[in-house]
Amino acid sequence: MAAGEQEILAFDTVQNAVDLAAYRWDVWGAAYLINGGCSDDGFDYFRGWLMAQGRRTWDETLADPDSLASLLEGAEVDDYEGEAMTAVASSAYEELTGDAEAFWTAVQELDQRPSASSRPGGGNGPAGDSFDFDDPAQMRARFPRLAEMFLSDD
Repeated sequence: MAAGEQEILAFDTVQNAVDLAAYRWDVWGAAYLINGGCSDDGFDYFRGWLMAQGRRTWDETLADPDSLASLLEGAEVDDYEGEAMTAVASSAYEELTGDAEAFWTAVQELDQRPSASSRPGGGNGPAGDSFDFDDPAQMRARFPRLAEMFLSDD
């Protein structure tokens, strides 16, 4: 395996570990509010968007997902999805090797990607306690600033 390929796979391992840190119910709840709903794939893409916002925003969001309100206040963006960010490593690997499937083969062979089941406590779902994203009272209690921005007063 060439040095460039190894570097891409090392990046992928780190990116997946970082991404896993935000695979949490509270971050998903914030994404749900911001996007007016959020599927499994939508949450993956939201975390890609969040990564692209930089370390400070990332750290602030993990400390308090409601802090995203400061970033979004007055924003003229209505698309908080970063699907391309989730595919940086596989795209770079394909660009380098010319083979789209080679990345996934290499990842499987290395088996270094962290997963939800590798977190303390294991499991395959998001970390933390789940809650009802469709319950306005819960959303307002958990995310007062985001709820003010994204929930109607119905």
